[in-house]
Amino acid sequence: MREIKVRGLVIEPLAHGGKWITGNDEYHDIYMNHADKLAYIQEHPVHYESISEYTGLDTDNDEEIFRKDLLEITDNQGNKVVIEVVFEDGCYYGDLVKSEVVNPTFTIVQYAFGEYEHVNYTVVDESEPLFIIQQFMEFDNLKIIGNTVEHPELLEGVTS
Repeated sequence: MREIKVRGLVIEPLAHGGKWITGNDEYHDIYMNHADKLAYIQEHPVHYESISEYTGLDTDNDEEIFRKDLLEITDNQGNKVVIEVVFEDGCYYGDLVKSEVVNPTFTIVQYAFGEYEHVNYTVVDESEPLFIIQQFMEFDNLKIIGNTVEHPELLEGVTS
């Protein structure tokens, strides 16, 4: 079972100058009032819209991946994509934001039923369907480049 953890952008900077704070539901660090759109993590007020939940996945550099993060992924063909981590239908997905297609086949090494298999996706344009985040975790070239809260400019020109 994954750890239930959230992060939020604090309204007032923290003593050490940090802008983000995380809390763990196990220790009752999180308070959210959906009606009034108020949120507190470890008793610090945070921007309600910035609340995002930990996916349970980390990058190779041990960076925790949260909903609303923007990930840049380069596959073994030289294709580069930027995805937004979203939660839909009970799963975390990567919603394709941008792509630089060198080779139109986007290869994913997927682990299923005790075996690795190569799954080929054709990257045609930015209207491609959602990709499951777990499938991307096999890549060495996966990095967090920002999030939709602090870096909305990375989503410019994207239509949902």
